[in-house]
Amino acid sequence: MNKEKLIKFLIDLTEKENTKLKSDVKILKSKLKKIKKEYEEQEKAFDDLLKKL
Repeated sequence: MNKEKLIKFLIDLTEKENTKLKSDVKILKSKLKKIKKEYEEQEKAFDDLLKKL
């Protein structure tokens, strides 16, 4: 019985950790998209500036 409880506990713990990791990945993807967008905007502004020179 103890062994079964331990196995269930470990499975639950793993599922919780996986859920947390998925959430973290989603947050990081969102941050990366924002950084990419900012980079592209700065790159375009820089290119526009070079054209004016």
